[in-house]
Amino acid sequence: MELYFYVKNKLGEAILEGDEEAAPYKDRFFKFMRNQYNFYINNDTVLFFLEQYNSSPYAKHYPEKDNSLFTERIIPFFNYGIDNGYFKNIDSRLLWPTIRGTLVAAASFRLSEHIVFSDEDIQEVITIIWDGIKKQ
Repeated sequence: MELYFYVKNKLGEAILEGDEEAAPYKDRFFKFMRNQYNFYINNDTVLFFLEQYNSSPYAKHYPEKDNSLFTERIIPFFNYGIDNGYFKNIDSRLLWPTIRGTLVAAASFRLSEHIVFSDEDIQEVITIIWDGIKKQ
């Protein structure tokens, strides 16, 4: 559990790196997504650990515990997007797995060298995520 909280904090720090609250919302979203993908690529053991942890009984027994960076900054960022019409009126609990799943899959393909993505490819993946959740 302690290792999970430690690496989740590192992930949160990475997602928020270089965040400028005055920047346009969409730009911040793209930065968060790029940061998350890069964190996974640069910390493959963390990615694999998080995937293993999320499939373990530990995740089921302690679902209410989360990192303060996520509860105080990251989750509110996405809730703001829903509340202010950037995203579809979607249950916020569905938003994170949708985003995370896409980025984890892209990083896993990259790390296994099944597909080597260029920066432009990852930008396109993030655009697909954005287009899928943005309010039309």
